[in-house]
Amino acid sequence: MATTNYFKLLMLLFIPAFIAGAATVIYLPIYKKKINSRLSQFGEKAADMKPITTPGKYFLIFCLFTVAAMALGMIIFYNAANSKKRTTLEAVDEVEFFMNARDYPTLLDKYEPGEELPGYDLNHIQKENDIEIYFYASREPGYFGFPDGLIGIVYTGSDEQYLGLDAEYSQTGVSHLGDFAGSNQFRTYEVPLKWFTFDIMNFFGELDIKVRTMKKAESPFDNDDELFTGKTAELHVKLDEEYHIEGWFDK
Repeated sequence: MATTNYFKLLMLLFIPAFIAGAATVIYLPIYKKKINSRLSQFGEKAADMKPITTPGKYFLIFCLFTVAAMALGMIIFYNAANSKKRTTLEAVDEVEFFMNARDYPTLLDKYEPGEELPGYDLNHIQKENDIEIYFYASREPGYFGFPDGLIGIVYTGSDEQYLGLDAEYSQTGVSHLGDFAGSNQFRTYEVPLKWFTFDIMNFFGELDIKVRTMKKAESPFDNDDELFTGKTAELHVKLDEEYHIEGWFDK
């Protein structure tokens, strides 16, 4: 990695030198012509003669000019590549649904499913077979940096159980976006799962959540039937209703 970086640095230094050298080679005949012209005017007043730029000085000036031009070009390119254009839902034709299990330390660790969370409304509580599912909707969906929704799960039985979650989502009838559907599965490998987050783009369709009691999974290739220990709970929500934007599109 260090060798590659040194090579890139040498290339950056070589490019200005090469360009300046090529420009100097082109300048040499002009320089010789000026020198010969000056020699033919030998004896005239030096004050009437403009200084002639030497090839060495010409090389140095052109090299510095090239470095400055490259730096300016890189700044312009970087700013253009990282500039963000403002878009609206109407301007974006992509549909996305991203869901993640929070099995590493986050701010959610301060809260237990069922508690009030700043910026979110607890819209649904499903309790079934010693399993509790809590569905939170953001008060400002699409706000950068915060998930659009949260799902908390808890097992309240007296025996020790891990929980797995299956999510299925679909959206139909949006003429300019087309039908969209998908699914996710989450299993406990190390830290017992408790919180899930999801983010959406142009998706306010139906979401089906199924939580199952399971053994701790050893790998993603474990057979679900062998992990499943018998208890389930399900929750069905329509996201357009959760965010109070029914009819957000023309069917």
